[in-house]
Amino acid sequence: MNHYGKRTFEQIDDCIVKVCWLFDKDDKQKFALSYNLICETLAVETGWGTIKPADKSPKNIAQIERDTFQDIKNRSMKHREKVQVGLGVDISAVGYEDLADEQMAILFCRLFYKLIPTPIPATRWMRGVYWKSYYNTIKGAGTVEHYMRMCRDILDEGETDEKVHTRRI
Repeated sequence: MNHYGKRTFEQIDDCIVKVCWLFDKDDKQKFALSYNLICETLAVETGWGTIKPADKSPKNIAQIERDTFQDIKNRSMKHREKVQVGLGVDISAVGYEDLADEQMAILFCRLFYKLIPTPIPATRWMRGVYWKSYYNTIKGAGTVEHYMRMCRDILDEGETDEKVHTRRI
């Protein structure tokens, strides 16, 4: 059950592909890394929507806070035309409540990561460190170990070997 929207897992995956393709289609490796990072972020933040939100939690699948949303929006206007043409979304008109739609939350999650000058790491462990450093930060309760566990449980279906989530590459 998706507690954060109406889309199925396959439809959420399609949204991730569409958003990552928009920004990273010219570099297959960058596309794969951004795709994996977004998949993993959704896994750790909400179990891809399977974890019921707490009363005070953001009500979007990427767990983006209101202040963070506004910061992402303000600093991402340089991507406005690309997003408008590629997704039909005017990011200047998007409101925080619009993140209840999974594609909007995924878009703003990717925009957030695009603001980080450090490239997305190649390994899941290092992406967990990256997530903790930039997305969850010291204010969040998450840990790299939690990141790894949630990715294993949600994305790898409990297997101990990391799978590569690049089905369309």
